[in-house]
Amino acid sequence: MNAKTVMLVAGEASGDMYGALLVCALRRDGVRLIGMGGSRMREAGMELSYPLADMATVGWSGVLRQLGSFRRLLRQACHEVEEHRPAALVLLDYPGFNVRLAEHAHRAGVPVIYYIAPQLWAWNPGRIHRIRRVVDHMLVILPFEENYYRESGVPVEFVGHPLLDMVPTELLGQAERPGRDGELRLGLLPGSRRTEVAHMLPLMLETARRVVAREPRCRALLIRAPGLPPELYAAARDAPVELCDLDYAGRAELHFALTASGTATLENALLGVPMCVIYRTSPVNYGIAKALVRIQRIGLVNIVAGREVCPEFIQRAARPAAIADAALRVLTDPDRWQLMRHDLNAVAASLGAPGASSRVARIIERLGGLLPAAVPAPVEKIS
Repeated sequence: MNAKTVMLVAGEASGDMYGALLVCALRRDGVRLIGMGGSRMREAGMELSYPLADMATVGWSGVLRQLGSFRRLLRQACHEVEEHRPAALVLLDYPGFNVRLAEHAHRAGVPVIYYIAPQLWAWNPGRIHRIRRVVDHMLVILPFEENYYRESGVPVEFVGHPLLDMVPTELLGQAERPGRDGELRLGLLPGSRRTEVAHMLPLMLETARRVVAREPRCRALLIRAPGLPPELYAAARDAPVELCDLDYAGRAELHFALTASGTATLENALLGVPMCVIYRTSPVNYGIAKALVRIQRIGLVNIVAGREVCPEFIQRAARPAAIADAALRVLTDPDRWQLMRHDLNAVAASLGAPGASSRVARIIERLGGLLPAAVPAPVEKIS
């Protein structure tokens, strides 16, 4: 066993983002970090054997097209576990790949720590039996997940959400009320992957046209996802929107957002930006998802809240006229806006405290035997 090496594997853009924060926290203690992930983890200091997160796909049809590549990469990852014998294997989400890798590492006697838990509460709950056999410790970032995994017999800790390490503290809940400066700023966030943008952008552009036509004070801002090329947003040239790159400070100045289902909904909640949650994909992917998914809501912000805090528009219900009506109801009504903002603040408060990445690093060091025996690992508890 290599006592100063940790292997990490992330296969999605969000896992790469959170993994980069974790890499920074572990590197401070002189740990060698190897594995598969994306450009952010590599830039943070991990030895990247393959850019797995940068080839992320959306939907089951995309997975099927790349099945041969995934099998080859899984064999490569298993070989790296055997070759390096890391003190711990840290898996970030991506269960279709990572659960299989965990089974191999478990057989090889390598401790398995799962950070960013698979969303078994949403779909494929039968996978819990495999996870219980091969995962030594589960580290969850959504508050309700702790009870779910504990009741399933998996050792688990709630560590807080790593987004709190990314959104500056001074911006938390700082979105301004609409119309204070005479302008209503509408943000369009169509997703972080090419396929998401392809499905979501035309819908959001048509919605923005309707909102701007009915409310002349409205300024529509199309927010480009990091790493995606400007030409992907070419359809916006003929729409009443401005293509821009906004950091968290810029997004905190939005009054409302049309948001693709995903991590961006929690970012909006932390910033205090009211929103609609929108999901549209191909009919094939939606049909498969509808057959497998076990939950009624798809927006993380609503799932954490346990109710519909922000209206959701899914597949056929995602119609520009209906979404524009919902956006304008909140944008033009201070009481509705304030009520949604209050609910979003409650969601943000439930996500824990900043410092998740450092807490996870200490847990990995403790469970992987990376700390001297005389020095106990300080593990912060989240209330």
